[in-house]
Amino acid sequence: MIIGMLSRLGAHGALLLFAGVTTGLLLPPLAALAWPLVLPVTFVLFVASVVRLDMRVALGHARRPLKAALIVAAILAGAPLLAAAALQFLPAPPSLALSVILMATSTPLLSSPAFALLLGLEAELALIAVLGAMILVPLTMPGLALALLGLDIDLSPIQFMARLAAFVILGFAVAALLRWRVGLKWFTDNSRALDGVNVILLVIFAVGVMDGVTVKLLADPAHVLLFAATAFAANVVLQALGAAVFAPAGRRTALTVGLMFGYRNMALPLAVLGTSAPPDFVMYVALAQLPMYMLPVMTLPIYRRLLGRNAADMSKA
Repeated sequence: MIIGMLSRLGAHGALLLFAGVTTGLLLPPLAALAWPLVLPVTFVLFVASVVRLDMRVALGHARRPLKAALIVAAILAGAPLLAAAALQFLPAPPSLALSVILMATSTPLLSSPAFALLLGLEAELALIAVLGAMILVPLTMPGLALALLGLDIDLSPIQFMARLAAFVILGFAVAALLRWRVGLKWFTDNSRALDGVNVILLVIFAVGVMDGVTVKLLADPAHVLLFAATAFAANVVLQALGAAVFAPAGRRTALTVGLMFGYRNMALPLAVLGTSAPPDFVMYVALAQLPMYMLPVMTLPIYRRLLGRNAADMSKA
């Protein structure tokens, strides 16, 4: 019964994600209640993505390091440099420009493999790119933030890499334990139910991260709407750019890279800046979740057209 219910949730994942982020805006008390769950849910999403991946495919990507290296370099260096160049010609407030560039210097979303699974893309490639970006971002983010924004970020690469390594190692260990105890066949046979688990986790994250945004919207709607519109535009433009650059690698790969270009781990620069994070950037972090949760349901016809048969299952996601 539970498996069947989760399967039904997985069959309507994109619509539920849309509803989840909207609920966080419309019900501020619920968002406040869900906020403490955001970080634990992030870890569980990572485990849930790893536990069902085809490791042979993932290792195949790892054995072709040039492709993964190009993707990671484009995400961590190419995107922020292009974002900074574009903002030179746009009348963006300084706090908004800072927010966009900090977003572009970050890694792909940790739950990118979960989104890739939901959309029928290459989750294994997404995982390899996320891991590579997590290893390198302590070296790239401080330098880019200093060069492009004039920010002096107090970040120890060794300590940061140690924390990231602990996160990744623990996630893989938990996933390996689950696969050993339950068996890989069970996860393969119940893939749609696991889509449902991912949907539940992503909805909890979406509701929680909206904590405080509604109050700011009511206080200064024009300011908040400007940041929200920019978050949508940045996500779409980065996705299109990533997909276009990697189009020669094949349509499914290009769309996977595009997803990682647009879906960024906004919690990372927020954690780095800590209490010194500008209030507008904190607000942008929350608003940037809107396109990540709303766009999948909006773009289903496009994915169906581009992926053909592979998108048939995604249309139910």
